[in-house]
Amino acid sequence: MVAFVSIHDVPTEPLRGPRRTMRLVDQLSHPIKGFTIDTDDASALVCRDIRGFREAMIAAADPHAPMPGRLALVVPDAEMSEWLRRWSEDSDRIRRTLRIRRLFDGRDVTVVGTLASYGSGVDTSLCVESITTAFRPCTLVRSGVHPKAALDAALERAALQSVTD
Repeated sequence: MVAFVSIHDVPTEPLRGPRRTMRLVDQLSHPIKGFTIDTDDASALVCRDIRGFREAMIAAADPHAPMPGRLALVVPDAEMSEWLRRWSEDSDRIRRTLRIRRLFDGRDVTVVGTLASYGSGVDTSLCVESITTAFRPCTLVRSGVHPKAALDAALERAALQSVTD
């Protein structure tokens, strides 16, 4: 309940409203934090921060920029922690394609990588093998690991261009 106090018949408004309202205003005034990660075998993976994401975005857009060697996943949620545990024990699929999206501005990159470090007391990190700016597996943007079909298509286009020139 909000009460107005009158000093010498001049009404004054309170400096703060109800706690719930102030908490909501505080939450809405800060930008959305966090990242979502889409994979081919799971959904709705979330973590608070990814160290190296800015460098990954720059490297995906500019082939001359250095590619980050690792991306560190900071404070993953419970579902992502369980997914990472399963990945760490998977000896058949050590390389994964991840689409990482920053919630603040919606920018995303697609990373092909392997699990570099995982365990208790250690920030989980991914060893980056390849980066693209969007989910376009057939586009060769950075050197690294690409599908064989994408390489064959690029070689075929290059052969056709050399014949027409």
